[in-house]
Amino acid sequence: MRFAKNVWNISGDGMSDEQIAEAGLQALKAWMLEIGLPLTISEVGATADMIPGITETTVVYPAGYLNLTKEDVAAILKESL
Repeated sequence: MRFAKNVWNISGDGMSDEQIAEAGLQALKAWMLEIGLPLTISEVGATADMIPGITETTVVYPAGYLNLTKEDVAAILKESL
């Protein structure tokens, strides 16, 4: 919510916290498209059969808000195709 308000100047008047957050994400996506950034790993040439190799070379550190496993990384990459 702070991201939407502070970065994208979304006022949030009459919006729920979830709607404000979604508006912030949509603004980010629009900006990324405007400057030509890829939004999926397939847009940079990755395919589903490459995911095991990408996952195997991914370094996973047990720190932060959520400790990811290599299986978690693989699932995230699959969602990003």
